[in-house]
Amino acid sequence: MLFSASGWAVDTVSASIQKKGIIDKGFLVGPVCPMYGFLFSGAYLLDIFVCKGIFFVQLGIFSFFAAFSFFAVNIFFRRYFNILFWDFSGTGIGYKSYMSLSTSVLWGLVLTVITRTADGFITKLIVNELPDGINLIVCVLFFSLLLCDTVFSFLLVMGMRHKAESFKDIIDRIKRIENKAEKAILDTTQRSELSLRVLRLEIILRNLPVRLKKIYSELKLKVLSCVSRDTVFTRRIKKSYDSFINSENAERLQQNIEEHRKINMKQYEHIYSKKEARKKSFAYGLNYCKLFLLFFIGSIMGCIMETCFAIIYEGHFEMRVGLVYGPFIPVYGFGAVLLTLALSHFYKSSFIGLFAVSSAVGAAFEYFCSWLQETIFGTISWDYSDMPFNIDGRTSLAYACIWGILGVVWVREMYPVLSRGIEKIPPKIGYIITIVLTVFMVFNAFVSASASVRANERSENIEAQNAFAVYLDNNFSDEYLEYIYPHAQKVEKK
Repeated sequence: MLFSASGWAVDTVSASIQKKGIIDKGFLVGPVCPMYGFLFSGAYLLDIFVCKGIFFVQLGIFSFFAAFSFFAVNIFFRRYFNILFWDFSGTGIGYKSYMSLSTSVLWGLVLTVITRTADGFITKLIVNELPDGINLIVCVLFFSLLLCDTVFSFLLVMGMRHKAESFKDIIDRIKRIENKAEKAILDTTQRSELSLRVLRLEIILRNLPVRLKKIYSELKLKVLSCVSRDTVFTRRIKKSYDSFINSENAERLQQNIEEHRKINMKQYEHIYSKKEARKKSFAYGLNYCKLFLLFFIGSIMGCIMETCFAIIYEGHFEMRVGLVYGPFIPVYGFGAVLLTLALSHFYKSSFIGLFAVSSAVGAAFEYFCSWLQETIFGTISWDYSDMPFNIDGRTSLAYACIWGILGVVWVREMYPVLSRGIEKIPPKIGYIITIVLTVFMVFNAFVSASASVRANERSENIEAQNAFAVYLDNNFSDEYLEYIYPHAQKVEKK
């Protein structure tokens, strides 16, 4: 992971300095070049099983490994994409610009030095400092994104080049047929029967470009429909693969991106519109009805996310809810509302701006929720004390970054879609739903809080003083609360 990213950065900076402009040297959409990661991890394995730490053996085997790797990658790109990813011409003894002896020896020396020094650095300062769970999550996310990025980039580029080459071949054939037809017409104007056949062929050839153009337009629309969403991938593809996409496709792609962005931006722009200009639709703009429904939906989505995380990380199903009735985790619901209110003023900001604001807001909100739960109920549901860069165990840098990513996705994609869906609800039905769900959630929160308070009383051997306390003891025993709140921990009073 580290050398894939750092290798891409060094290569891109070097190329940008040479060309005096920003040059992205990565073939993929993301800021990584797996070739460098493959070189360093391959050298690490070769050192363990073959070189045994002997310097000259490392230098020779690593040089051969680097030469073979660059040769294979260049052959692959020349065959399938007709480009030379690394040009070694003019660098000494080599083979058809695919590799060179001097560059291979230099890479062998670099791999030798890094292999002998980097293992301790990575193991001591990075791997051992992070918990095993965070290491696993980071690796799974990185390689999942890398796999999706690789498949997406190769399919897109190969598909577009294949279509471009196919149409170019068809056009060349048409030109050859037209030249032959013109020559046949000149040679056979004196023969009526042959002239008639040539005339028919000429009519067919004249109509053929129109038919091919129609087929080409249909294929082009299908391709553009797959990549027309306003995402970081489509923006990077247009910038990085300009040589593979013709100007007409790029203009259409840009138009679709702008249209998608304008549709999403409308959900923010009408928040600040004048009252007399607002539409008479349910929950238009930003009001209690919309915020409550966002809270309700966010609470359900949070429960689903936590349950899936428990299945993947813990390896078994685990009930993770925040209220005694229904699949709700109010922390996520309030988080959705808070991100909406806080980031609605920054909807025009860049990715970095939204990420920074949502990271700060999410981390502060998580800290406040943990403190409030401990203050009121004497329990906590999460503790990050064993993680680096944590604040009182209530939040950490890693989870602040997760809040940052969730905030960007929420502002750019999820909120506009949910907002449009909520506004499509008929007003009368929408108000009835909001009132019923509000009463239910208030009742649910009251019973949940009462059950937690009563559990604290039972832990102190306080008997039930009224019928409601008896009802709580009968329906929400300690075993049941432990089942639905598996991570709630009692905090000793200082």
